[in-house]
Amino acid sequence: MGLIHPALRDFFRESPDETKAYQLLTDSFRLRCDDNFTWDQHEHGIYGEKAPMPVFDDFLVRAKRADVLPSWWNEEKEQKCKKMAMEDTYFNIKFATEKPDVTEQ
Repeated sequence: MGLIHPALRDFFRESPDETKAYQLLTDSFRLRCDDNFTWDQHEHGIYGEKAPMPVFDDFLVRAKRADVLPSWWNEEKEQKCKKMAMEDTYFNIKFATEKPDVTEQ
């Protein structure tokens, strides 16, 4: 597991807004998939034309291990995050995104 900057860890852990946290996690995942595809030609999730949820599950497991999830995170919140990640119009792991798309928000 790579090192995580303490400010980033604190940013996620102290996030009081559930919806914003879910959005940030979704975008972080989509950007990771984009980077993996762009730089390593690694095709998984969206880019592998397979269901993205198993890869998102792994992403959340790694986030838990890295201790970057919000302090209020629990199984119920995780299910809400996954639901949003599959059903939201914009923050949806079924659709690719690129850095300019995220920074425009």
